[in-house]
Amino acid sequence: LKSGLTFRQAVTYNVASAIISYIGLVLGVIIGDIHSAHSWVLALTAGMFLYVSLVDMVSDVHECAPGDRETPKGLILDVLGCEASKTPTQQSF
Repeated sequence: LKSGLTFRQAVTYNVASAIISYIGLVLGVIIGDIHSAHSWVLALTAGMFLYVSLVDMVSDVHECAPGDRETPKGLILDVLGCEASKTPTQQSF
C-alpha cells in the first residue's frame, strides 16, 4: 500500500503471487523426481538466493554516505563483509 497501490490491487497481486507459488511447488515436485535435474535445480536455487541477497546488499552500500567508506570503521566493515561472504561449501550428494 505504501507503493501507491489500491487495496484491491494489493490483494490481487498477493493472490497472484500465492497462485504462482503453488505452480512453482508443483513444478518443483515434478522436476524433483528427475534424478539428473537435481544439480541444475540446486544451482538455480542457489543462484537466485545469491542474486536477491547481493542486489539488496549493493543497494544498501550505495546508500551509505560518501565519506563513510574512507574511515577506518568503513574499511573494517567492508573487509568483514567480504570475509563473511566466503562461506565454506561442502558437497554431499
